[in-house]
Amino acid sequence: MDIVLDEVLTPETLVDGEEIRILDPACGSGIFLTEAFRRLVYYRSVGRERAPTFASLSRMLSESIFGIDRNDDAVGVTAFGLYLALLEHVDPRTIWLTARLPELIGTNLVVSDFFEDNRLANIKFDVIVGNPPWQSRLSKASSEYLRRAGRVAPDKQIAVAFVWRATEMLTDTGFIGFVLPAKTILHNRVGPADRFRLEFFSKLDVHTVIDLSPLRKELFGAASSPAAIVIFSHDTRTPVSSDTLLHVSPRRTPISQIVDGIVIPQHNIQQISRSVAAQDPSIWKTLLWGNTDDVALVRHMRETFMSLTDTVERRKWHRGAGYQLVGGDENDASHLVDLPQIATADFRPMALPVKTSAPVTARVMHRPRDTEIYSGPHILMRKGFKDFPEASFIPFDAAFTDGLFAIAAGPDDKQLLQAIAGVLNSSVARYWFLMTASSWGVEREQLHYREWMSLPVPALHREDARALAEIVQNSLAGAPEESWRSRLDEIVERAYGLTEPERQLLRDALTIRWSELHQGWRSEAYSPPDNVHYARYAESLSHQLELLELGQWKCSMTERSAGFVMLTCENRESAISASQDDGAFSVTQLLGDISQTHNEWLSTATIIEPQAVVLDGVSVHLIKPDRLTCWPMSATKRDAADVFGALLTGDVEDRGRVDDA
Repeated sequence: MDIVLDEVLTPETLVDGEEIRILDPACGSGIFLTEAFRRLVYYRSVGRERAPTFASLSRMLSESIFGIDRNDDAVGVTAFGLYLALLEHVDPRTIWLTARLPELIGTNLVVSDFFEDNRLANIKFDVIVGNPPWQSRLSKASSEYLRRAGRVAPDKQIAVAFVWRATEMLTDTGFIGFVLPAKTILHNRVGPADRFRLEFFSKLDVHTVIDLSPLRKELFGAASSPAAIVIFSHDTRTPVSSDTLLHVSPRRTPISQIVDGIVIPQHNIQQISRSVAAQDPSIWKTLLWGNTDDVALVRHMRETFMSLTDTVERRKWHRGAGYQLVGGDENDASHLVDLPQIATADFRPMALPVKTSAPVTARVMHRPRDTEIYSGPHILMRKGFKDFPEASFIPFDAAFTDGLFAIAAGPDDKQLLQAIAGVLNSSVARYWFLMTASSWGVEREQLHYREWMSLPVPALHREDARALAEIVQNSLAGAPEESWRSRLDEIVERAYGLTEPERQLLRDALTIRWSELHQGWRSEAYSPPDNVHYARYAESLSHQLELLELGQWKCSMTERSAGFVMLTCENRESAISASQDDGAFSVTQLLGDISQTHNEWLSTATIIEPQAVVLDGVSVHLIKPDRLTCWPMSATKRDAADVFGALLTGDVEDRGRVDDA
């Protein structure tokens, strides 16, 4: 709630003397409206000699605060909370004994479906905030509204209907701040969700997207659905308007365990080209656990290589999910009788199952599936997993439930099938799924069938296919992973044509980002790297600067204190001729400057961890928290761009920008 209000109730929107109307279209117990009123009172009172009178506060409440909810009890609770907020600002506090409270229910607070005609339906509002209901069930009124508006809600998600209806009730210069289901708004990749996303980011002016998926359990307890905060308005952009929006991804850092607020590492605040957001519905998952370089690599893989689906179709192989025993209608399953079964719990990656279960006996099933996917040789892929996605080559016939998916081919394609099984277990495949799957890293550890089949697959040379097949055979025979992992990854990375920077990006994602995802604030990503790591980082940064044709550079760690590290970059030629300053720049100096900066509009709900690029004569200092997640080796290219920007303009280039190129 606080983050939403911080974004929409700014000094620009709370102009003194101008009327402002604030609406929560699903107000529930009224927490958004009550806090909005408190903030409005504070802004209109701060710096004045006299406190506002009861009459002026009542007028402010009646003119500015509005809410709608279907539940009359909820509306009553909202009214009670607003009355308390009104009285807490009045002196003496006993005035409630004689004062007449403004009538809210039926005027400002309406019991109604948001999509029905009601007292507020034709009013325009300056600010619309709230947490619309998340449910895959449309009310009769919302369904009728979508039909009239010519819009579709993916999976019948009613929150989508709230988005479109709220924009119709917004003034031309107003703002909307909603807490929305992250999977529908950002991550689901089914056709209707993609189409909604494209329309949403192209038809509206989206200012900020805060993906709270990594904090799902911390913020909402047992809630299974992740949230996203989205700040948007009508598209009134002009040629001089900003062409970017902000994407923010908080983390479960150690600091988040000791402060009451959401912690955002600065490298997780990224500027995204609006045109990219309006054209590519797939970028949001990549940005959640990666950065703009990852967006570029994922796009390159998708555009360069044929998907696994297309590969299977071209070779006329068979594919699909396993059988569903019950669930509705009954169909003939006699073709599965007497087949041995592989239980999902007995499935192992790059290995034969622990055991096979008793043969199938059921002759009738809800969805028995086609016979061909159960015939060996085939690749089986598991839907749910613990650490990384799991696939294995199975040479014999076997039945299985829909907890497993299959790709089956004839005996003549056995070697290629084994090779593809190796690709599916490679680090490249793990990286692809981490950066693109709608559930892994968002909600739970699982890959849907279509996500397995989305993997871009390179054309394998005969020697590579033979080598991968050999690795798979050895693994099935019991060879431990440490004996074949590095060779498997080397062959697959070469087949994809990955450059060394791309390989480093992949390694950082599967170690640092994966650790953040699975271990949270206990992750090794939040531990300080050793001096050897910083020496390697400085050497790589020097190399990246030289690639920019900026001369010969020397970068080194010059300070490590107060939880921060400073790397200093000097041009070798300029450093020789430059005179020495009276005093050297330090981390302590920077932190002192920051502590003297005060802004009463700074948010109390979020903590942005500081980092800086400082131009200091002929030197440029990079200052970031002393944690591995802030200094991954793959970040040297982006840091070099920041140093270049500081030298070129005397300022720092925008960090983390996703452009069309």
